[in-house]
Amino acid sequence: MLAVLARGISRVFGDQNICMYFYGSVFPDAYSYQDLFPSQPVKYEDTILMGPNHPDAFLRSQYGDNYMNLPSKESRNHHGVVQYKVD
Repeated sequence: MLAVLARGISRVFGDQNICMYFYGSVFPDAYSYQDLFPSQPVKYEDTILMGPNHPDAFLRSQYGDNYMNLPSKESRNHHGVVQYKVD
């Protein structure tokens, strides 16, 4: 069902081979339909989850060609930590 919905939304934007989704924002991300569907089982640690059809291509489009390498300590981005003291 998700694949049918994604393809229908993509037709609105003029390209059946592009899959678009909105994740908490107004700006959509677009991916190759073939990279996402059909979903495939992907092993993550000791769990099998459903993932994209071509995980490597999807991760490269999301994070770049060197997605398997950690960035240097100086260039790592992280979220700030807020500490609250509760009395």
